[in-house]
Amino acid sequence: MGTGKTAIGERLASVLSLRFQDNDSRLVASSGLTPRELRLRDGVAVLHALEAKELLAALRDPSPSVICGAASVVENGDCRRALRDAGVCAIWLRARASTLAARFYNEPHRPVYSRDLTDFFEGQLASRGPLYFEVSDGIIDIDELSVAEAVEHAFGIIRAHTAKVRAG
Repeated sequence: MGTGKTAIGERLASVLSLRFQDNDSRLVASSGLTPRELRLRDGVAVLHALEAKELLAALRDPSPSVICGAASVVENGDCRRALRDAGVCAIWLRARASTLAARFYNEPHRPVYSRDLTDFFEGQLASRGPLYFEVSDGIIDIDELSVAEAVEHAFGIIRAHTAKVRAG
């Protein structure tokens, strides 16, 4: 949350002329509820299970697309296995906890996890960082980057991934 994955993903999909699939939008379409509403009604475990289900469904879609997964999906073993598939180029948009806290907005669709956002994001980075690293084909440190600059970095990662897959 707060890395700019939707803005970057939408721009990347547009430039590549690919479909854009956002985990939050898929979740709303399938459940009729925002992530915040799901968390309040059913709890965080149910929210995360549904986020994982939607990511896996998006990854099974045969048409190429740019997919923005929810941050929690990296904790799911099935999702990590799917993200390591050779046909998937997984990019970690990494940011410092202070950057995430400064960018985070309590928009109506986002679950609220803590009043101390910097502390919350430090905990998330500590627990999820190794998992993101495990599945990522490339990392973009987005703290000081514009959307356009992040998209340029993503192109480089995609080119390297494509070359690696072709080389076998």
